[in-house]
Amino acid sequence: MDRQIEYVGGQPERPPVRRWWLLAVVPAVLIVGLGVVLVGPGLAEAGRALGQGAFPYTVQVRGTWSAADQVVGSPADLVLDVKNTDSRSLNGISIQMSGLSPRWTLTGASPDGQITGTTIRFAQVLRPGASETLTLHLLAVQSGASTLRLNMTPASGGQTIRLVTDTGAARGLSASVTVRDATATDLGARPKLYYNDANLVNQAALFRMHIDNSGVVRITSVTVRFSQLPGSFELQSSQPASTLSADGRSVTFPITLDPGQGIDLNINYVPHQTGAYHVSIQFFLQDQTSPVVLDDGTQAIDVPITVN
Repeated sequence: MDRQIEYVGGQPERPPVRRWWLLAVVPAVLIVGLGVVLVGPGLAEAGRALGQGAFPYTVQVRGTWSAADQVVGSPADLVLDVKNTDSRSLNGISIQMSGLSPRWTLTGASPDGQITGTTIRFAQVLRPGASETLTLHLLAVQSGASTLRLNMTPASGGQTIRLVTDTGAARGLSASVTVRDATATDLGARPKLYYNDANLVNQAALFRMHIDNSGVVRITSVTVRFSQLPGSFELQSSQPASTLSADGRSVTFPITLDPGQGIDLNINYVPHQTGAYHVSIQFFLQDQTSPVVLDDGTQAIDVPITVN
């Protein structure tokens, strides 16, 4: 890197020095030499600034998948641990991706990644020696083998980044991965019913429920089926919004619930007669025809209700 001082240029030529000045030249040379030593780092920095376009940044990067098993319908994160090993600050990073279609959808990037098409821009400044974890959020939409390719450039453009990986230097990264089709066992949930409100005849009450995604793929809909519902009970609105079946016994929630996430489901109903009743509730995920098996091994929650 010391050669970069050449960008500053040399000293201007001087007239020939007469011999009787010889004694004065020696201290002058010492002063000039000392001056170069003192300002040398500044000159080198100036030379580096003048020649930045010719020198790629050097960045160390390591990429890993958030999960070893990739399944259609399952979100997956590509995690990039990035360290600026250059002597200059890196004012943001842009990542260009290829190979997404048709098996993958890019759904987001963190922290605060801005997505334009297949380019993701991270505005964080990486000072020399600083590290950052960049995460690309993907969704597998089709089974089969694919190779995702990533190229990094400074967010400001005009220059390149030289990547250093565990296997050596590279211009870009590639991630080969195989996505498999989901099976019935990949889809799972753990529903539970909170104690419902007090029930008064002809007054609205509420079934309060919660469901967690315990599987490995995204849940896109949940149907709550009242397999046993007294004829005097009327299901009404819900939170979040849902669709009531024609027979008035099933409520379908179009939701997006990734593995590990949970959501509250509330269904309003009105009992129109007093008495003691039993309500049975089952949960169906997406297009499955069998209800979710509960923690106790059964397939329905039995709710005793007394209407006053």
